[in-house]
Amino acid sequence: MPPGSQISPSRPTVLGVERINNPHIIPIFDELYRQPDIDFTGCVLGPLDPPRVALGWPDIDASAPYIQPWRNQEQLARYHRLAREADIVIWPGLKHPRGLRMIVGRNLRRQINVIWAERFLGRRRRSWLEYLAMRLTVRLVNSTNMHLMTMGENADTEHRAFGATRWNMWRFGYAVRPVRDQNIDLTTAPDGQWRLLFVSGLFRHKGLDLLLRALAGPSLVQHSWRLQVVGDGPERQALASLAAELGIAAKVNFAGRVGRDSIDAYYRQADILLLPSRFDGWGATVNEGMEYGLAIVTSDAVGSSYMLIEPGVNGFVFPNGSVEGLAESLEHLITKPGLCAAMRQAARHRIQRFRPAEAARRFAAICRGLTGHGPMPDFHDDYGVRL
Repeated sequence: MPPGSQISPSRPTVLGVERINNPHIIPIFDELYRQPDIDFTGCVLGPLDPPRVALGWPDIDASAPYIQPWRNQEQLARYHRLAREADIVIWPGLKHPRGLRMIVGRNLRRQINVIWAERFLGRRRRSWLEYLAMRLTVRLVNSTNMHLMTMGENADTEHRAFGATRWNMWRFGYAVRPVRDQNIDLTTAPDGQWRLLFVSGLFRHKGLDLLLRALAGPSLVQHSWRLQVVGDGPERQALASLAAELGIAAKVNFAGRVGRDSIDAYYRQADILLLPSRFDGWGATVNEGMEYGLAIVTSDAVGSSYMLIEPGVNGFVFPNGSVEGLAESLEHLITKPGLCAAMRQAARHRIQRFRPAEAARRFAAICRGLTGHGPMPDFHDDYGVRL
């Protein structure tokens, strides 16, 4: 229901806050507006930063039904009012200083706060000061009014280790806009050449070097394949040099940075999506690859792998950092075209459970349960389950 509508006491009021027009959260918020059992209002705190604009991310439109407090004082005042008065506020982590002050205030008033957060350890080496700041922040808001929607495996464990001993934890995940096209061609390796796809920034923790070494190994280099690398970053030159050193440069195309409007073609012309990250809090390219019916190979350090991948059904998950494990997983697919074709069909089917509409339906049910407007839901799978 659009903002400004009549609020009914039979429905909880929910404010969803996001820093930017995040394509992995805003689709869920869009669907929350359509949920009849909650009164939802979304808020986008600021415009996109230049790097995301360069990637082709669309910015929030001024006419969108979201509070946009940076545009004028009226919208800023509305944001502050709802942040104080809503039954539930969804926050994008604990790092926004103004938001943290509001969370503390709501805690003191025994109001419900929900944090959507993924793992934060492992992405890069953090100083002792950052660790201390995180511990103090978590302990500051350590109460039974706090609820964590864990985006990916082990987010709950990390937050508890930092002092969130009284928080309530729920397992959730990011979602992307569905690909409604029912005519996606799932023909596998149509010309006899396997079409491999890597979509991510070119940073060391994304593990593209592991993939290049696996592809250059004796079990894979003999096969006919071509790898499309979509993305850019500080490691690009080093990775291109590594491909040349390994003798596979002719089979690897570094496409560079591709806008969101153009990336569709790369997904449609691929058979297998690979995400060999050394660390990835979630990894939304897995969602995207499944929307296009791709078989998926990820490391077990990718947060979404535990929820989205059913090993042997729609993809494989290999041990983090293992070139041998990655090569073995990929060899299973390349040497068994029938298996890969079945996995592609399974991916298109499985992703339906993790689309924005289903995420919003489950989240709305949790909100009603938390506020006493309905029974607490009991989901019988990992998505939306209470930990």
